[in-house]
Amino acid sequence: MNSNIQITKRDGTKEDLDLDKLHKVVFYACEGITGVSVSEVELRSHIQFYTGMKSVDIQETLIKSAADLISEETPGYQYVGGRLINYHLRKMPWRLVVPRVI
Repeated sequence: MNSNIQITKRDGTKEDLDLDKLHKVVFYACEGITGVSVSEVELRSHIQFYTGMKSVDIQETLIKSAADLISEETPGYQYVGGRLINYHLRKMPWRLVVPRVI
């Protein structure tokens, strides 16, 4: 599902907000983990989308949402958060992760 809201990607380009894409990322993070809910992570994030919002901010909000759901009763959310962090790190440009050697 696309909307008229434009988000700013990590490379500075703009694209339409694709809620299906966001849902797929959270679904992947929850896949195979017992006692977790995709919709709970999405609802807990309380993301308020606006034009110009950065994709990095969306990802970080989802990570925090999963972390906030971790409890003794629902320990699986630690793995959801870990997968979301892993996805976030893989998407980061290398120039931000690894110092340049001259």
